[in-house]
Amino acid sequence: MKSLVLLLVSLAVALLAQFPLERWADQNDVVHWIQHGLLFWAGIGVGVGLLALYHRGQHQV
Repeated sequence: MKSLVLLLVSLAVALLAQFPLERWADQNDVVHWIQHGLLFWAGIGVGVGLLALYHRGQHQV
């Protein structure tokens, strides 16, 4: 359950950083770098969430 929540929250942060912040990121360098940081950490969160879901679905041999 935690991995699914992590995945969904990370996707929401990525979408928030990509679209609503785009207007401000074009006007301000600090917001631009904040946008890059949010996209980076959202990508890490999506990767960890997907990996956890993948491992959760695997059966022990």
